[in-house]
Amino acid sequence: YTFLLQNIAFFYLCGIFIYKINQLIFKDDKLAYLGMLAYATCQPFAIFSLAILSDAAGWFFGIAGIYFTLKIFSEPIVKFKDVALTGFLVGAGCLAKESAVIGLIFLYSCILLNELSFKKKAGLFLYSSIGFIVPFAISFFLIQYFYDDSIIKRILESKNAINATSTDNFEWKHLKQTFRLIDMYWFLFLIGLISVLRILKREPHNFILRSLLLTVIIIFLLIPVGPSRYFRDRILFIVAPILII
Repeated sequence: YTFLLQNIAFFYLCGIFIYKINQLIFKDDKLAYLGMLAYATCQPFAIFSLAILSDAAGWFFGIAGIYFTLKIFSEPIVKFKDVALTGFLVGAGCLAKESAVIGLIFLYSCILLNELSFKKKAGLFLYSSIGFIVPFAISFFLIQYFYDDSIIKRILESKNAINATSTDNFEWKHLKQTFRLIDMYWFLFLIGLISVLRILKREPHNFILRSLLLTVIIIFLLIPVGPSRYFRDRILFIVAPILII
């Protein structure tokens, strides 16, 4: 029951943060509300968010990372402390589910595409990376101290078990899972993509929209690299918040 209550909380929080993200980008309450409804009614979210799985936690921390990144870069001065805390938040989320990493990818994209000095960008990358690593370091030492075990050892054992039972890699037949990602909203996504490209033509320095596009591209390049089991709708749903936006 505790796990279910946790997922119910993440279910509502995901919707709230999707609303706030759309509101921040488009300054339109109606559009933000429609975006929240679209996200909440996507098939993978409706099916898996309340299941006894950790997906909802990963989606929440990833979305929260995107939201706080937008807040950070809406300020006149981007602070090292803020990117470190956002990196820490995403790192903590990754301990629950690796899909939270989309928050870090978006943060990196914003740093890369923003018109900041090289020195400032290098510092932001460093601080956000340190923040991201800290939860893993804390977890590593706590597990080692209390259980005399190693998280690295567990990861390697899990990887060997996967390699022993699965030999197939990405196949084009798995692309059907992509349709299930946001199913009937794909045509709206295509319309939105055309609109975004038109906006970028008028505003080529709009780094937020460029960062969103770059994040989608990176995710879709990374997922097929792994075993075919990663090419499933609930794994692909990591990128859904940006597709909805």
